[in-house]
Amino acid sequence: MYIADSILHIGADGIIYFSYAMALGGFLTPIIIKQSKKIFNDNLVHSFSVFAVISTLAYFAWGATKNIYVSLISLFVLGIFSSCYLVTMTTILQKETPKEYTGRVFSFYKIALILVQYSVL
Repeated sequence: MYIADSILHIGADGIIYFSYAMALGGFLTPIIIKQSKKIFNDNLVHSFSVFAVISTLAYFAWGATKNIYVSLISLFVLGIFSSCYLVTMTTILQKETPKEYTGRVFSFYKIALILVQYSVL
């Protein structure tokens, strides 16, 4: 809301545009994941690292710009690569965790994500 109202001056409707941009980017996730397997030779840790860095840069661009077009493009990129790094992280956890501990690991992972989200707020 702050970015839409105070920085970009587009009002509360900006949240709708932000959601659309991220959703459109999210549609490209399967294509990017498939191509990343070829580029990184199925190395999930490298692809996760690249996706996380690109997502971080997109967050910075979105928060730092005062241009609506740069904001929408950065959210589109964020929609692509944040989905990609979440898919990659889940795949890493599924492949590397012993089967008897999978439920516990995913529970702890979700708890950690929620704690981080609420500590930021």
